[in-house]
Amino acid sequence: MVPIILRVALGEVRMNLNRRVDDLTSNPQHISDPQVIGGDRRIDRRYWAELSLKYTIVAAGRVVETGSGHSINISRGGICFETENRLRADVQAELIVNWPFLLQNQIPLHLCLYGRVIRTQGRLAVLKISRYEFRTHGARSFQPATGSGPRRTLFA
Repeated sequence: MVPIILRVALGEVRMNLNRRVDDLTSNPQHISDPQVIGGDRRIDRRYWAELSLKYTIVAAGRVVETGSGHSINISRGGICFETENRLRADVQAELIVNWPFLLQNQIPLHLCLYGRVIRTQGRLAVLKISRYEFRTHGARSFQPATGSGPRRTLFA
């Protein structure tokens, strides 16, 4: 025999569940809303941004592959990006993202991301970020070099 208190508690739970289901079915626009059904269970908020980037794949301390692409979305913990070539999963990568905001409204920035490519699908890849830093850069760093002769830089 189930105690009366437990039966009352179970009845209240059922009543609340039924009320929630009724709320959903009475307002059909919420049925397709991912926040209501399951929701996005990612820990970090995702920001949609198409930013140009360059990537370097590193294995055993050596550069294996380089290329370019653009970001699809970015969060504190990861970045989804599209590349010109297909990447393999489970490789270490360094991404240099052309950051859209200027430091002190004058100095262009790069967002440098370091981590592991955890998933790929076609030309899309997801990097789990283990470390990041902002670096200043010249205004022409994403343009191809023109002219002849060696290029001078402050850092070797």
